[in-house]
Amino acid sequence: MKLYLVRLFDPKSAEHFFKVGVTNTSTKQRFSYGSQKVIDSDLPAAEKVRTILSGVKYIPDCEYQVEELHVVEYIYEQDALLAEERILKALNPLKYSPKKTLSGATECFKPAEGKEDECEAKVISVMDEDSKHRNSAAPSELRYKVLGMGIREQDPRKRHLAILEKHRQDREQ
Repeated sequence: MKLYLVRLFDPKSAEHFFKVGVTNTSTKQRFSYGSQKVIDSDLPAAEKVRTILSGVKYIPDCEYQVEELHVVEYIYEQDALLAEERILKALNPLKYSPKKTLSGATECFKPAEGKEDECEAKVISVMDEDSKHRNSAAPSELRYKVLGMGIREQDPRKRHLAILEKHRQDREQ
């Protein structure tokens, strides 16, 4: 699972902001999703053919240009989700609501004018440190499954944390 930081902008209105999120794919694929099939769209026939031949099946819903700033990978999905939650909580005072519809709009933020570079660097630093720490402390996939066999918790986040706690306790013994 990947945790990403992107900058989104609209060249027409000069609106710009950042977004933190998670994805199982690349950020390019993440922002190319849409609900309308290319074949069913109002695009001219030649454009439909070019688009479909390029591998795109849906018209993207994201109306912003997306610049990928940083991506880190996690061994376990729940670790990426926990990191995303932690970062977004810290960024809550900078929360931003995009003017256009955007999937994941609640994960957007905008630093004060002139503070963008500083904020971007801090978020990247936290992402790097967190992924390094969580991945180095993570049990192997087999050990994770074995430890999970003794845990009855159904909530994925709580289950994951219980497995990691059991792994930590076993390592300390």
